[in-house]
Order: sequence, then structure tokens, then C-alpha cells
Amino acid sequence: MYSLIDADVLPLTVLEKKFEHAALPDPVIGQSTNPITILQKDDEERKRNGHLGSVLVVSVELAESEMKKTPEQAVRETTCPTFQPLGLFKENKRSFERLPTLPKPIWMVCLKNALDGNAYAMNVQPRPSPP
Repeated sequence: MYSLIDADVLPLTVLEKKFEHAALPDPVIGQSTNPITILQKDDEERKRNGHLGSVLVVSVELAESEMKKTPEQAVRETTCPTFQPLGLFKENKRSFERLPTLPKPIWMVCLKNALDGNAYAMNVQPRPSPP
């Protein structure tokens, strides 16, 4: 079982240096394994389809001895992070515009609760069933 240790919004420059040699297509899958290239392609496709764009979510598995690393250190120093582009949609933007900007200690608790299968909330609440 995995747990959320920390999260942050990092500039793409963190990944540029790490993956500068991953620009060539992987011969097995036939496309680039550079996460920035993957993000750019996903962003372009989503915008063509009328969406706002795309973001890149990076997950890193850490050993017990690495738990004190910042998110940036974890991304820079791990050999094999997992990354996934996610779409940004107008509906989400409208929903989040109604919410106040939350400081990191608050949204971190909400995110951890959501990743543990509960509602995105400060207190552990079962996720509401869809209508």
C-alpha cells in the first residue's frame, strides 16, 4: 500500500535535465519516453479537442530512508518515476474557481484523503456515491 508523503507543483525544468537523453523514440513502444514530449503531445491534442490543456502528474516510490526528501529532490534523484498526463477541462476550472485558494497544508490533507479513497475534504469522509 502506498501513502502520500508530500506533493508540490514543480517547473518542467526539473524534468528537462533529468530526461534530456530520453528524446529518442523507444524502439519497443515506438514513441519518446521523455515525459515533457509526452506532456506536450497530450496538451496539443487536448487543446485541439477544445479542452484547456494538460498537466503532468509524477509519482515517485521512495524507500523508508528517503522519506525526508522534498518532492523536487525525489523527482530529481529517483531513477524511475511514474508519470501520467492528465487533461484540464473547462468544467473542472469552473468548479475550482468557486473555491478559495487553499494553503498547501490544507490541500495536502484533502489530497491525501482523496487518494485514500475518501472525499476531497479536510476530514475523512466516505466519497459520495454518484447520482
